Amino acid sequence: MSPRVVRFLALALVFAGAIALDPTGDGVPHLTTADAQLAHARRVRSAVRAGQGPERDRAIEEALEAYGAISRFFPEDAARCAEAHFRRGEILRAASRGDEALAAFEGAVLRGARTPFRARARLEIGHVHRRAGRLESALDVYTALLLDDGAERGQRDLAALWAGRIQAGVGRFPEARRIWTLLADRAERPVVRVRAFDLLALSRCESGDVSAARELLARCRSELSEIARELTHLGRSVRRALSRMRVVRCLAQGSESADR
Repeated sequence: MSPRVVRFLALALVFAGAIALDPTGDGVPHLTTADAQLAHARRVRSAVRAGQGPERDRAIEEALEAYGAISRFFPEDAARCAEAHFRRGEILRAASRGDEALAAFEGAVLRGARTPFRARARLEIGHVHRRAGRLESALDVYTALLLDDGAERGQRDLAALWAGRIQAGVGRFPEARRIWTLLADRAERPVVRVRAFDLLALSRCESGDVSAARELLARCRSELSEIARELTHLGRSVRRALSRMRVVRCLAQGSESADR
């Protein structure tokens, strides 16, 4: 949906008496509920995906204004404000505006108590730090999230997975392997278990312990085989994760080297 169409629909609602224009002058319509305001922001955001060049830049700014208006119009609705901050962070992150994205995600953390967006925002904050090369800062964020009993188990597992990757990236392999071993055994989501098995086996393969890597791969396939056979979305996701395990290529390359 183009920005022009979005503006036309907003004006149509104005004339229908459903909304009033934002008196601050940025053109964001003031709807009667926070849910309606979020729905409007989502419609505006759809133009970001469709636009290119200057048109996309304008769409990004309009989407940021639309989500920003939720905190202005409905500051008492913490849950909707948390989602709005989070969505602003997603837009800014995709636009490679890391510092602004960080601030938006931090806003989601502040407003998002007892909502899924608090943990999701903290995970994204870790990702922003990691992509910027601030590995210890990222590790601190991931660690805080994985220790947060108020966060969903799946989000804590993802934080642990990334914490392990950073530990390995800075050469702390025993710490990384401890984390991945726990996830391979206990992660709530089967796909996260596959990823943990893969990282654990890959670290063994790359260190020359091919036998241990093969054992881990075999164990992963055995323990996840029942779910992988399901004709469900979960089954398809697990099959895809199993087919993309990087340790398979590492083991194949090791076999090729041994045959030469």
